[in-house]
Amino acid sequence: MVRPCLALPDGRFYAFQLGFSVLKPDDIHPGSPDESYRGATSDKLLFLTDCYGLYSLVNPFTGSERLLPIPSGFRLHEEEIDEEEGYGSEEMPVRKMVVCSEGGLVAAIVGHERSSRAALCKPEAAWSWSLSALDPWCCYTDMAFFDGKLYALTGDEDLLALEVSYDSKSGEPRISAIERIIDGGANCYTLKEYTRMRYLVVRPKDGSMLMVCKVMLEYGTTTYELLVFQADLRSSRWVQMDSLGGDEVLFVGRLCSRAVRADRHDVRGDQIFFLDDSTRPEGLGLPLGDGLANIYDMKDGSLSELLPMQTHRDGEVPATWLFREDEDGDAEG
Repeated sequence: MVRPCLALPDGRFYAFQLGFSVLKPDDIHPGSPDESYRGATSDKLLFLTDCYGLYSLVNPFTGSERLLPIPSGFRLHEEEIDEEEGYGSEEMPVRKMVVCSEGGLVAAIVGHERSSRAALCKPEAAWSWSLSALDPWCCYTDMAFFDGKLYALTGDEDLLALEVSYDSKSGEPRISAIERIIDGGANCYTLKEYTRMRYLVVRPKDGSMLMVCKVMLEYGTTTYELLVFQADLRSSRWVQMDSLGGDEVLFVGRLCSRAVRADRHDVRGDQIFFLDDSTRPEGLGLPLGDGLANIYDMKDGSLSELLPMQTHRDGEVPATWLFREDEDGDAEG
């Protein structure tokens, strides 16, 4: 069974069990790094190692570790990336990271809020990250592996399918084609211009993808509402949903999101658990009106605070959900 947990940049962990309770020290592997993480994916946290040019992808519950190169000094199909973009050889910020369950391919959104790209890495084949000339700098907001393919969501609510191929000699992964599956420009709804965050969530229950939009009226206020859309790949459009069927809940965050069965955690269905992770104007670091962790009820539109706001530093990586797999091996969406 999957158990949602909450990780904070200062090293604290919370477990979701009829609310939140602090995890016992022995629930966290003693080998976990002490410094603040740089990213997260599923049940792993991304740390900077003591070795130059290396990240460590660590499962804090088991202690398992996987080394990755730091995204920097990219080669763009054998050509150095344009330094006018500001990314010569320095470390490039990782905004989102996902790992394919089959084959171990790692994909990441690298760059900044409105200037980002998709990067691929498979350390077992090539010790480097690669970008594609087909993929221009744009505003990527989220990314997910779904049905054997890599999908990306943009700030304009376009859903893109990124086809991945491998070099026949080096085995290096590359994006060989990009197709716009859904045109976000055709997805009009009230208050769209106030949406601050968009999340892409894979829904194992029925094999679909969801886009969750966090709507805020202005910086410094609480969340107004969360809107949920399902990707209709046949009609190439987003279809708004009023319910998750009553038996699912969503955990959404900038670093990691997931759909989970409600009955496994004694919670009501049709709820969205979301974090204070909205992008703020550069240099301001303003705290928003939400708590650190919050609940939105799709049935009545009510919002409630689950965990109060914590002190955070300007530019700090946000808190993130992690999804711990129990040893019983009972798979769950």
